[in-house]
Amino acid sequence: MSRKTKYIIIFIGSFLVILTLVYIFSLSFKESISIDMEQLDNSFKEKGDFNLSNMKDIDNDFLTSELKIEPNNLETYIGKVPLISISSSMYFVAKATSEESAEYILEKLEEFSNSYEEYWSTYLLSEHTIVKNRKVGKRGKYVYLLVVENSDELEKYIN
Repeated sequence: MSRKTKYIIIFIGSFLVILTLVYIFSLSFKESISIDMEQLDNSFKEKGDFNLSNMKDIDNDFLTSELKIEPNNLETYIGKVPLISISSSMYFVAKATSEESAEYILEKLEEFSNSYEEYWSTYLLSEHTIVKNRKVGKRGKYVYLLVVENSDELEKYIN
């Protein structure tokens, strides 16, 4: 083997080792996201344009029947929905048990929000505008749905 070939092999090997170390290093410093759910819930109640007297907490029945989310995919969650269909405003924020669960929950929230928009498009047009401007998103293992007039403002508490 020629000297030039040995140098090329050493260079490529060194490059692969460095590339592997950079990858491992980047994984160890992945952003760890933590949201205080109780504080977030209080902020939403205080700052959100919600009529809290006409809302109820989201429970496991609502999770499975309306959102189609299996509770075993959640570590914790907060949320409010209207008691009666005179307001479309609602919110749901969940911490998933894993990244895969977060993707599953996000998909379910998108499905729900699309059907929710369809419902309000034929019921109360003033509320339909609020639903059209909803926020559905994911940040790490946190997934959320915000249907409220000031959804942009509330989304800042998550991001």
